[in-house]
Amino acid sequence: MSGSTVSSLLALVALPAVAFAADPLSQKGPPAAPPLIYSWNGVYLGSQFGYSFNEVSEQATDMTPGYLGASGVFPSLANPVFDAQSYLSKGLFTGVHVGYNKQYGSLVVGTEVDVDFAGMHRAGTQFNMLALGLGGPYGVNIQDNFRLSLRGRVGYAQDRSLYYLTGGLTNGGYTVQQNYWPLSAPTALTRDIFNIERFGWTLGGGVEYAFAGPWSARLEYRHSDFGAAVLTSTAIPGLTFRERAAENSVSLGLTYHTEAARAETVAAPQPGTSAGANKPVFPLSSSLGGESSFMGRLVGAYEEEWGLASGPSDPNAPPSRRPEFPPAPVTQPPYPFTEWAFGGANAVGATVPNSVDSPLMKALSPTPAGKFLEENHVQIYGWINPGFNLSTARTQPGALLGGNWPAGYYIYPNQIQLDQVVAVVERLPDTVQKDHFDWGFRITPIYGEAYRYITSFGFFSKQLTKWNLFAGYDMPMIYGELYLPWLAEGVVIRAGRFITLPDIEAQLAPNNYMYSHSMTYAFDGFTNTGVTGSLQATKNLMAQVGIFAGMDSSLWKSRRTMIPAIPGGQLYTPAPGVFAMPSAQAPYLGPEDPGIRPSLSGCLRYQTDDAAENLYLCANTINNGTYGYNNLQWYGGTFFHKFDDNWHIAIEAWHEHENNVPNATTLWSPFSGGATSPFFGSVPSPFVYLTMGPSLANCPNNYHATCTAREWSTVAYLNYKFSPLDNVSWRAEYFNDINGQRTGVKTAYFNYAMGWQHWFSPTVEIRPEIAFYNSLKAPAFESYPPLLQSSWSAIGAKSHIAVFSADLLWHF
Repeated sequence: MSGSTVSSLLALVALPAVAFAADPLSQKGPPAAPPLIYSWNGVYLGSQFGYSFNEVSEQATDMTPGYLGASGVFPSLANPVFDAQSYLSKGLFTGVHVGYNKQYGSLVVGTEVDVDFAGMHRAGTQFNMLALGLGGPYGVNIQDNFRLSLRGRVGYAQDRSLYYLTGGLTNGGYTVQQNYWPLSAPTALTRDIFNIERFGWTLGGGVEYAFAGPWSARLEYRHSDFGAAVLTSTAIPGLTFRERAAENSVSLGLTYHTEAARAETVAAPQPGTSAGANKPVFPLSSSLGGESSFMGRLVGAYEEEWGLASGPSDPNAPPSRRPEFPPAPVTQPPYPFTEWAFGGANAVGATVPNSVDSPLMKALSPTPAGKFLEENHVQIYGWINPGFNLSTARTQPGALLGGNWPAGYYIYPNQIQLDQVVAVVERLPDTVQKDHFDWGFRITPIYGEAYRYITSFGFFSKQLTKWNLFAGYDMPMIYGELYLPWLAEGVVIRAGRFITLPDIEAQLAPNNYMYSHSMTYAFDGFTNTGVTGSLQATKNLMAQVGIFAGMDSSLWKSRRTMIPAIPGGQLYTPAPGVFAMPSAQAPYLGPEDPGIRPSLSGCLRYQTDDAAENLYLCANTINNGTYGYNNLQWYGGTFFHKFDDNWHIAIEAWHEHENNVPNATTLWSPFSGGATSPFFGSVPSPFVYLTMGPSLANCPNNYHATCTAREWSTVAYLNYKFSPLDNVSWRAEYFNDINGQRTGVKTAYFNYAMGWQHWFSPTVEIRPEIAFYNSLKAPAFESYPPLLQSSWSAIGAKSHIAVFSADLLWHF
């Protein structure tokens, strides 16, 4: 394979070095032969390989009294027994495809059949409600076998580039084997083997590029849903399984087009003209069509900035800052922002429309859609953020949370994960000018592991509170903004859902110094829903006032609900396939979230003339503080100090509390020897059935039915910029969970971390780091399975862990 072929194949996943050349000022002599446009017509065949994640959701049901319940091995499990869990089978696959295309101008339609050998697999040990019925852990092995699909394709062709959507029918096979190791043989069998084959649907899209004659390469993503199968155990009478499989796959393909040819001429350049005199020529984007194709412009945007701290400036751009205001304190890169962090508004005096110079917007710019977006000051951009960690912790079999918990944002140890994929659609108001009203909005859908640090009760929250999914979706920012320039230096009014007002850090990955987050942030509030007004009183002073519906909740969760009295130690199913064994409690009648009530926030922010110091103090979401989903009463602030252009420090400190939190030590459990207080069950909770709900408090003694749960924390980031593209951050933190209500353990924590942020360009960044965590009063890491935790003070197996981690931020 030639060198040019190899570079074309890598076009979608790598950026080579940049080469520069100048076009001649003019062309003399006869015009060159008109270039020809590639034809996608005809039959094609090829092969593909890729990586797939097949999530198998399983619900186990035993409706028959006998082995698992009543008089069985575990009699406290009253029939019917329900259980639910998900398994992730992952691995490589490879196969062949054949299809036919028909081209109509730029429109390409066709059909395709593919067959794949599926190598995805999963082997592991389960310790859950079914395991309790069996008398011990059991093994679940999943092996995928094959995939085939019959699909239609429709695409848009730009010469050698083809962008397409595809969808149709799919068929897949996989084997699930349940090994009941502790089974005392109610039948002659000690395992179930289920061979499952299901039809379903598949939908996806991709990009294909013809790099040499009849050969093309493609990158394709597909989501496939294989539906559900109901299976009956041959080992345990009455036990049935409902298996549902959904798969996400990414593949690279190589295709041979049997009728590929050059056809349909286009006009040649006129004599005496140049396509771009003195303009740098980038070889990779040029091979993709350069400025004439979407893919050429997209790749060219990365090439143009690679190795630089900023992209080319626009000499005709309007002022981006009022000259009398304090200057931007830092630069991005290598820092995650140019303004000292604050929330609830865009910076008055320093925000202009169309200011995000993203590769996607550059690629769209000459198209009708791009021109429409630019004319209306709307931008679309985002990022992909994968990461990994290597930890001294491990996840205990059957534990609800990963072994790194309560360390933030990478709770599952020794894992490669998709932290977040984010798309941003926004219009920024022009707050530099002072002569007219302006408006803006932001919509920010997100998918990934980070969703659990965004969840607000009632906003897509069942993914976490009911199913405890590893990755999920959310929309942490969906708001509108008004800018009113006539009062003082200007007012910004924001209404909707948005990230909480204070804090150095934020859930969105690009807004943070490091990959991991401090516990100070991980156990803070996440989002506010309501209205806030930000008055820039002077060039130095800003005041904010907001009214919200509590912290991390939605108004519709204020509706009343009724939960009957619950006897302790019995299995309950709040929804089909969802299991729980709650402690005993009295009947509950009241709102689904008692923490929803009108809540006030107030902040003051002061910045010096040279922007070297910035102080931001807040009282956030203040109400009566009664126990709710996350009804935190937050008092604290941040302080930034810039020593010089290379050194600065960011410090945050807060105190938060909730009132009337039920006392964990008053509750009855079959594993703790019975009731330990005359108050047991007297304070019912509306969150009793949530798989991932708010924790209880470890009150000073067990003769208090409730108490006020308090915690305080402080964290500091010391930063050193040693090049325009490199920064080193040191993080030191002390977090005191006084009553164990935030982390589940009554203890204090110390965290020290060091990380390096390296930017390859303004749009591509890596962040390796090493972090050390210490639980000072009780083991908190490597959490035990919930039903085996003898008390809140013995929730974990380790007091110290070390984690090495890194992530990639790729903006588009």
